[in-house]
Amino acid sequence: MSQIQEVELSIEHAKAVIRKRDIALKLADNSDFKELVLQGYLVDEAARLAHLSADLTLTAEQRSEVLQMVQAIGFFKAYMSKHVSFGNQAERDLRDAEQTLQELHAEGED
Repeated sequence: MSQIQEVELSIEHAKAVIRKRDIALKLADNSDFKELVLQGYLVDEAARLAHLSADLTLTAEQRSEVLQMVQAIGFFKAYMSKHVSFGNQAERDLRDAEQTLQELHAEGED
């Protein structure tokens, strides 16, 4: 694979990562998503489960299940945040890759 092909592939990959970031940001700006997921699940449900985990009447198995549900919320939040962070980095990488591609094409013309 040539260097130009490698850079073109990295550009396509960066664009795909940026697209996922843009989807995550669009969702985060949607009022229904904010109410149901960002507030309802990531905040309210997490708090409810955290309080429930301290209930002394729960069995060890029930407590373990509750903690797994809380962890699932944390994993989902990290998943969404990852798309934003990776997308921001991909945007910077895309600019660099596009500049590199221009330089490689210019060198080929010489």
